[in-house]
Amino acid sequence: MMNQPVRLLVSAMLLTGWLVSTANAASPVKNASAIVVKDMHCATCAQKIAAKLYAVPAVLEV
Repeated sequence: MMNQPVRLLVSAMLLTGWLVSTANAASPVKNASAIVVKDMHCATCAQKIAAKLYAVPAVLEV
């Protein structure tokens, strides 16, 4: 189970990913987002966030 800060971060990332995913998948990337997470030391948390982001259709790289 994710702790509250990680849950909020994932929610924010998914919202950003959703906004990007509204573009047609066949069209070139029109929007790009970069989210920097400072001081994340837990590899498990990073993997959980990456897995959630890769589940968003238009996310190409995490």
